[in-house]
Amino acid sequence: EVCDQACEGDSTQMCGGTRQNQDMYQMHDCNNMPSLPCNHPPAAVAHAQLFKSSYYAGALTPCRNAQRSPMETKKNIRCEIVCEEGYWNSENSLECTEMGHRLSYSWAQVIGSGICE
Repeated sequence: EVCDQACEGDSTQMCGGTRQNQDMYQMHDCNNMPSLPCNHPPAAVAHAQLFKSSYYAGALTPCRNAQRSPMETKKNIRCEIVCEEGYWNSENSLECTEMGHRLSYSWAQVIGSGICE
C-alpha cells in the first residue's frame, strides 16, 4: 500500500493516501427507528364485534384498541378482538407488522387472522 499523507495525531507517521479508493461505512440502530402506523384497519372477523374508529376515518374495525389510535409496529401492535356473545376467540394473530427494508423503504400493514367460533 502507498501511504503519502501524514497522520493527524503524529505527523512523523504516514497514515493515508490520495491514490487509493476509500471505503466508508455507516452504522444504524434499526431498533431505534420510530414506530410505523398501519394505514388501514384489518377486515372484519366473522362473529366479532365491530368498533367505529375515529382514527381510521369512521371505518369499522374488529380491533377494540384501534378506535382512537392506530395499530402500530412497536406499540398497540396486536388487534384486540371481542367476539359476539356465544362465541369465543380461538385464534388471533392479527398484528401491525413492518414490511420492506427499514433503511430504504418500509411500510406497515396488518397481517394474520382472527377466528371467533
